[in-house]
Amino acid sequence: MVDTGPDFRLQSLREGLTHVDAVLYMHMHADHLHGIDDFRGFCLIQRCQIPIYGSHDAMAHIANKFAYILREPSRFLDLLVLKTNPIHAPFQLFDQAIIPIPLKHGNNEIYGYRIGGLAYFTDVSSIPESSLLLQGLKVLLLDCLKYTSHFSHINMEQSLQYMS
Repeated sequence: MVDTGPDFRLQSLREGLTHVDAVLYMHMHADHLHGIDDFRGFCLIQRCQIPIYGSHDAMAHIANKFAYILREPSRFLDLLVLKTNPIHAPFQLFDQAIIPIPLKHGNNEIYGYRIGGLAYFTDVSSIPESSLLLQGLKVLLLDCLKYTSHFSHINMEQSLQYMS
């Protein structure tokens, strides 16, 4: 899963989601993070700690804001039990290569992710030249907020340029 927005619970119920293996975080804005408490039910059902991944800054933010959920599992999984995993380079997760892609979101450095033939680049204001790892993609989920310019999101024209 990528991110846990504030409507994570509603999306999970709507889609019949019954299991979460791990979460990749792009950045720490509320629209990407504030559904994190809704993982409690998955910890109860799965009876295990759920790993989360993201930049060092993202994991530090979660550790600071949600310290109560970062603990080792015990016999009682009554609270959310997550384990932070700071990343800065490609890594393996469930026999799949996960490539964190550095992106810009306004003045913020964030991660997009490439997983096999899929790339997930939302909330992007620019893609650094060194991060244009788009060859061989089957699916590109790319930001496009407006037709006109915006400080922290690419617009229609910019999105189309990245796709060509």
